[in-house]
Amino acid sequence: MERNTAGQKLTVFAFDYSTGAPKTGDAANITAYVSIDDGAVTALADTSASQVDATAAAGNYTFDLTQEETNGRKLSFSGKSTTANVVIVPRVVYTTVEEAIKAKTDSLTFTVAGQADVNVQYVNDVPVTGTGATGDEWNPAP
Repeated sequence: MERNTAGQKLTVFAFDYSTGAPKTGDAANITAYVSIDDGAVTALADTSASQVDATAAAGNYTFDLTQEETNGRKLSFSGKSTTANVVIVPRVVYTTVEEAIKAKTDSLTFTVAGQADVNVQYVNDVPVTGTGATGDEWNPAP
C-alpha cells in the first residue's frame, strides 16, 4: 500500500467464530478502524463495506481508504460487526513512500582500475547497475 495516497482499498475477512465459516451478507453490520503508527484507533470514513463475492470470496469485505487513512508507515486495521459471533480479522500494513522514492536519486560512482565507471542506483530500495551511457539500460544488480 502506498503511503499518503487516496484511492486505495482495504479488504477485511469476517467469519463466524461459532462455526468457523466465512460470514457472508454482513456488509451493513461491519465497521472498520485504523490506527496509524500505533496512534489512536479511529473509524474509517467509508462506513459501507462492499462484499467482494459471497461465493468465490466468502467473508471478504472491501472499504475505500482516504489519503489521510494511509498517511503513516504502519497501518493497523481492525473491525467489528454488530452480528453475534462474527469476528473481523485484523491486518497490519506497512506502507511504501512511492513519491519520495521517485523524487530521490541515490547514486554512488566509483572507478576500479582498468574498469569503466560503475554507477549504482536504488529504485524502490532495489539496487540497479549500468554505465549510464547513452542507449545503456539499467539492469537489476545481481
